[in-house]
Amino acid sequence: MSTSNTNRVTGQLATPKTFISNKGKQGLAIELFQEFLKVVTNLEKSYNLLQKKVAYLTRELRKKNQELKTQVDKTHQLSAYLDNLLQSMEAGVIGVDGEGRVYAFNKAAEAITGMSKQQVLGTLYLETVYPNLPFENHPVQALEWEQEFSPVEVEFCRPGTDKAGARIIRRTIKLIHDRNNQVVGAMEILEDITDYRRMQEELRIASNMSALREMAKQVAHKIRNPLGGIVGFASLLERDIDEDDPKYRYVQKINEGAARLEYYISDLLMLTQPLHPNFCDVDLLAMVKSALAHAREKPIFKLEQIEYEFRSDGKSIKARTDPDLFNELIVHLLESASVNGTGSMRIIVEFDEHACNGKAKFSLKFDGSHATSHDIEKGIHPENIFTKESGLSMAIVRRIMEVLNGSFQIRYLNRMLQFDLAFPTT
Repeated sequence: MSTSNTNRVTGQLATPKTFISNKGKQGLAIELFQEFLKVVTNLEKSYNLLQKKVAYLTRELRKKNQELKTQVDKTHQLSAYLDNLLQSMEAGVIGVDGEGRVYAFNKAAEAITGMSKQQVLGTLYLETVYPNLPFENHPVQALEWEQEFSPVEVEFCRPGTDKAGARIIRRTIKLIHDRNNQVVGAMEILEDITDYRRMQEELRIASNMSALREMAKQVAHKIRNPLGGIVGFASLLERDIDEDDPKYRYVQKINEGAARLEYYISDLLMLTQPLHPNFCDVDLLAMVKSALAHAREKPIFKLEQIEYEFRSDGKSIKARTDPDLFNELIVHLLESASVNGTGSMRIIVEFDEHACNGKAKFSLKFDGSHATSHDIEKGIHPENIFTKESGLSMAIVRRIMEVLNGSFQIRYLNRMLQFDLAFPTT
């Protein structure tokens, strides 16, 4: 029996129909396999395309990430730059968000208010900042009203300081808007204009003093001419009238008054005209003794008795000054110290033998002076030089010290008025 015509499983003979059926299955399997290959091929192509797409998207994502990182870095740099700019501003800046919380507080704001950045950032303005800046208009009010407030000048004392330490602050409240012009916050700007106002005042005083000095110079020259005639005729009367005559005392009063008037006119001219010092090297101790003796001859002194005490080890102290201007300096210091005084006074002259920073120093102490350091310092101020209390003395002292490149300090210690003076050494 042929193997091709025999069923190997059943042992039966294979019929033609069975043979054809088996052949059809093989063809079907081949077709299915071919279809499978096509599907696999298509899947492989799709996978490759997907890989390429993923690679492209990965590259794009990396590129976008790099761009985003660059933008974030730029944003951080800009933020740091703006923060540095904010911190370096001379004006104090306090930023408040829409909820009234402080989000910006620069160094100038710390210096002006006396509060630290750590104290106020993130806190409610009304709870932390406002108690120290209790002014009528504030940023939270500007947010509520959606209204800015124009600059106003206020006097402000930092916590723990007295009225003498008050500063002049210019306050401005501005609103902050977003891109849609919606109010999202407010900013308080604080400018310390104390020094600016002081310079304005000094400029005003200097301008007034310039005009006043010019006028005083003209008046002094106009008075001096007729005064010379008064003195001349008074001298003739004094010569012709006997000393026993009661009228002789009146002539003496005329001469004394004329001498005092001449003294004040000389003061006016010293204050208004340029001073040209003639510097030379002098022994400071000898110079002070000579100047004190010279001062006693001036007609302005009413003191009946002056006692001097010199405290020095006897060493020679050299200074560079103008002797004539130095004499005038001592005269006007004594005049200031002896204001309203008619009794006695003890003057202590104390020398510092050790020169410091190229300066020779000594002190004049007045025991029995009726003037206080406040009276003297008041007389230094330019606007007070013509007041009854101070006269011209301290204004002239100040002018002479500036011309001689010296410095001085006024103190009131142990009920004694003290002037500490310093002059350049040789």
